[in-house]
Amino acid sequence: MAAKKIQAGVLILPSRSLYEHLTDRIGNIGELSPYLGMWKSMGTAVERGMLAIAVVEHDELTDDPKFPYLKVGKDGRAIEGKGKRINPTT
Repeated sequence: MAAKKIQAGVLILPSRSLYEHLTDRIGNIGELSPYLGMWKSMGTAVERGMLAIAVVEHDELTDDPKFPYLKVGKDGRAIEGKGKRINPTT
């Protein structure tokens, strides 16, 4: 927007509680919240533009075995994520 190449942007993000049920490869509103102030301050550099953010949430969880959880991946970045959960660096 500041470069005047686009006039609008839309981010559709999961809530923090919904994020727990998604893959590690997706951002969520909790992770992006620290940037909201920065994006707001860019408003003075943007002549015409809009950034819309929508947060989506799940209705409820179920224990019904007809709807099993997705299996944890054992390839690609799933290995890296699993290693971080087992051996935290901080």
